[in-house]
Amino acid sequence: MRKYAAKVRERDGVSLTQRYRPAKNVTCDWCAAPVRSNSGRARDGLVLCQRHRTKKRDSEAEREWISRRDRLAIYERDGWICQLCFEPVDREAYHLDDWAPSLDHIIPRSHMLIPDHSPSNLRLAHRWCNAVRGDGTYHGDLFKGAAVGAAA
Repeated sequence: MRKYAAKVRERDGVSLTQRYRPAKNVTCDWCAAPVRSNSGRARDGLVLCQRHRTKKRDSEAEREWISRRDRLAIYERDGWICQLCFEPVDREAYHLDDWAPSLDHIIPRSHMLIPDHSPSNLRLAHRWCNAVRGDGTYHGDLFKGAAVGAAA
């Protein structure tokens, strides 16, 4: 096979790989920038440029700041009740749904030099409630019953 491939390359000036494997015009799924790698899709099915691949990797690493076991223990401790709106949280909700469970920092991470991820500073909240509360500087009146430390 090597001899045949060498003959074809010599005769046509193109290797068999270049001839029978079309060049891929691959673009980033997030920003449509051209991607240099011809390796195709990653395990997650996305084709991302280097900038977005790094951003995605960093966000996935950030998500691992608490183990699944500890996360579920906090959910159970709070009785699957949102500690901001005091409504039940759906255990089976899709993780990107507004009413899916999430962990809320009682003292926001942005207010500390070194964030406190201990269970005493975490509480269960709907994703929507947690997003609306943010760092607590804008929507202070929206969650009056969920003052700092009130539901911990």
